[in-house]
Amino acid sequence: MHKPRYGIVPVEVMLSQDGFSYLDAMRRGEILSPPIYETLGLRLKEVERGRVVVQGTPSLRFYGPVNNVHVGFTSSVLQAALISAVQSVLEVGEMALPVEYKVNLVRPLVETTGPVDAIAVVLYRGRSVSTAECKLVDGAGKLYAHASVTCTILTPEVKPEEKKED
Repeated sequence: MHKPRYGIVPVEVMLSQDGFSYLDAMRRGEILSPPIYETLGLRLKEVERGRVVVQGTPSLRFYGPVNNVHVGFTSSVLQAALISAVQSVLEVGEMALPVEYKVNLVRPLVETTGPVDAIAVVLYRGRSVSTAECKLVDGAGKLYAHASVTCTILTPEVKPEEKKED
């Protein structure tokens, strides 16, 4: 397995390829993974068109004040998978931004839960809107949370950098 590198990929690079190709290159380590992946220890485990799996491992460092993993960790793993699933069905020049996001917590994560997979699938891909759902499960398939997202699909115009006169 490759050693991941983290950072910000210029929007021009992201928009120059379809979403599946972009994410698959990220999974293979050919382009940078987002900094939040480093912060939370996430990895893009699987990528297909319309389906993505993001893996994270709950640990003591993510505990909140009620002695279990903070909902922010759970929510972030789910959101990373949901947005990536939508991105996986985008064409060259398109990007997606979430406009609605809902999380349902079924049971708490604890440091002994082990790795969890956020499995996200696209339910609908229209011209300007896409929806996806995701479930967060442990290695035995036990459900910890599920979520859904609605994204708007944009086709931003990226302006070339103006050349500076010497």
